[in-house]
Amino acid sequence: GLFRCAGGHTLERARTTSESWSCNLCAATLPEGATVLSCRECDWDGCGLCFSRAVSLGAVPQGSIAAALPEGVSGGNAECEEGHPLFEYNAPDAQWACDKCRSVCRVG
Repeated sequence: GLFRCAGGHTLERARTTSESWSCNLCAATLPEGATVLSCRECDWDGCGLCFSRAVSLGAVPQGSIAAALPEGVSGGNAECEEGHPLFEYNAPDAQWACDKCRSVCRVG
Protein backbone atom coordinates (compact mmCIF):
# COMPACT_ATOMS: atom_id res chain seq x y z
CA GLY A 1 0.00 0.00 0.00
CA LEU A 2 0.86 3.65 -0.16
CA PHE A 3 2.39 5.63 2.70
CA ARG A 4 -0.48 8.05 3.40
CA CYS A 5 -3.41 8.74 5.68
CA ALA A 6 -6.95 7.75 4.67
CA GLY A 7 -7.75 11.34 3.64
CA GLY A 8 -4.67 11.68 1.41
CA HIS A 9 -3.55 14.83 3.27
CA THR A 10 -0.01 16.22 3.30
CA LEU A 11 1.91 14.57 6.13
CA GLU A 12 3.96 16.66 8.56
CA ARG A 13 7.16 15.58 10.29
CA ALA A 14 6.70 15.38 14.07
CA ARG A 15 8.09 13.72 17.17
CA THR A 16 6.09 11.57 19.55
CA THR A 17 5.34 13.26 22.86
CA SER A 18 4.78 10.11 24.92
CA GLU A 19 5.17 6.34 24.72
CA SER A 20 1.49 5.86 23.83
CA TRP A 21 1.97 6.45 20.07
CA SER A 22 1.98 3.67 17.49
CA CYS A 23 2.50 3.41 13.76
CA ASN A 24 -0.71 3.00 11.77
CA LEU A 25 1.09 0.81 9.23
CA CYS A 26 3.18 -1.67 11.24
CA ALA A 27 1.46 -1.17 14.64
CA ALA A 28 4.85 -0.75 16.39
CA THR A 29 4.71 1.09 19.71
CA LEU A 30 6.93 4.14 19.40
CA PRO A 31 9.08 5.61 22.17
CA GLU A 32 8.83 9.23 23.24
CA GLY A 33 10.79 11.43 20.83
CA ALA A 34 10.47 9.09 17.82
CA THR A 35 10.18 10.70 14.40
CA VAL A 36 6.82 10.18 12.70
CA LEU A 37 5.05 11.54 9.65
CA SER A 38 1.62 12.59 10.84
CA CYS A 39 -1.80 13.73 9.77
CA ARG A 40 -3.54 15.30 12.75
CA GLU A 41 -6.83 15.61 10.83
CA CYS A 42 -7.03 11.81 10.38
CA ASP A 43 -5.14 10.96 13.60
CA TRP A 44 -2.67 8.96 11.48
CA ASP A 45 1.03 8.40 12.18
CA GLY A 46 3.61 6.55 10.09
CA CYS A 47 6.95 5.61 11.65
CA GLY A 48 10.30 6.38 10.06
CA LEU A 49 11.02 2.72 9.32
CA CYS A 50 7.78 2.31 7.36
CA PHE A 51 8.54 5.58 5.57
CA SER A 52 12.03 4.47 4.53
CA ARG A 53 10.61 1.17 3.29
CA ALA A 54 7.91 3.02 1.34
CA VAL A 55 10.52 5.31 -0.25
CA SER A 56 12.59 2.32 -1.38
CA LEU A 57 9.45 0.75 -2.90
CA GLY A 58 8.28 3.96 -4.58
CA ALA A 59 5.12 3.98 -2.42
CA VAL A 60 5.21 7.62 -1.30
CA PRO A 61 2.80 9.69 -3.44
CA GLN A 62 4.25 12.85 -5.00
CA GLY A 63 3.50 15.90 -2.83
CA SER A 64 2.25 13.87 0.14
CA ILE A 65 5.09 14.87 2.49
CA ALA A 66 5.62 18.43 3.78
CA ALA A 67 8.66 20.25 2.41
CA ALA A 68 10.33 20.26 5.85
CA LEU A 69 11.14 16.54 5.61
CA PRO A 70 14.89 16.82 4.92
CA GLU A 71 15.40 18.10 8.49
CA GLY A 72 14.44 14.61 9.67
CA VAL A 73 17.41 12.90 8.09
CA SER A 74 19.27 11.07 10.85
CA GLY A 75 22.15 12.96 12.39
CA GLY A 76 22.67 15.07 9.28
CA ASN A 77 23.91 12.04 7.31
CA ALA A 78 21.72 12.24 4.23
CA GLU A 79 23.26 9.30 2.34
CA CYS A 80 24.91 5.93 2.88
CA GLU A 81 28.39 5.33 1.45
CA GLU A 82 26.80 4.24 -1.84
CA GLY A 83 24.86 7.51 -2.09
CA HIS A 84 21.39 6.17 -1.19
CA PRO A 85 19.20 8.43 1.00
CA LEU A 86 18.92 7.65 4.71
CA PHE A 87 15.85 8.44 6.80
CA GLU A 88 15.57 8.57 10.56
CA TYR A 89 13.74 5.82 12.39
CA ASN A 90 13.97 4.24 15.79
CA ALA A 91 16.20 1.22 15.39
CA PRO A 92 16.31 -1.42 18.12
CA ASP A 93 20.12 -1.23 18.25
CA ALA A 94 23.05 0.66 16.74
CA GLN A 95 23.22 -1.50 13.60
CA TRP A 96 21.53 0.39 10.79
CA ALA A 97 21.75 -0.65 7.17
CA CYS A 98 20.81 0.95 3.88
CA ASP A 99 17.65 -0.67 2.47
CA LYS A 100 19.09 -0.61 -1.05
CA CYS A 101 22.75 -1.66 -0.78
CA ARG A 102 22.63 -3.22 2.73
CA SER A 103 25.78 -1.33 3.81
CA VAL A 104 25.92 -0.83 7.60
CA CYS A 105 25.77 2.83 8.61
CA ARG A 106 26.85 4.37 11.86
CA VAL A 107 24.19 6.00 14.03
CA GLY A 108 24.31 9.81 14.13
